[in-house]
Amino acid sequence: MVLTIDALGKRYSLLPSEVMQKANTWDIFVMDAAISYENHKNEEAMAKYDNKPRDTENKPVTNEDLLTAFTKFKTENHG
Repeated sequence: MVLTIDALGKRYSLLPSEVMQKANTWDIFVMDAAISYENHKNEEAMAKYDNKPRDTENKPVTNEDLLTAFTKFKTENHG
C-alpha cells in the first residue's frame, strides 16, 4: 500500500498526505494500467535493442541465477 501511495505521488507530483486525501480506487486502477503499459513498452524496446526475445513475466531471481551472472561477469571482465 505504501508503494502505491508513493507511485501515485511521484506520477502526479503530490505529497503522500495529498494522495491519501484525494486519491480513490479509480486513481489506483489508472496508475496500475499506465505502469503496466510502460513496463510492457520498455520490455519491447529492450528486446529490439538486444535483438532477442525477452521474458516479460516477472519471475523471482534465484541464488543460482545471481551466481551464474556473477561468474560470467568475472570471467568476461576480470579474466
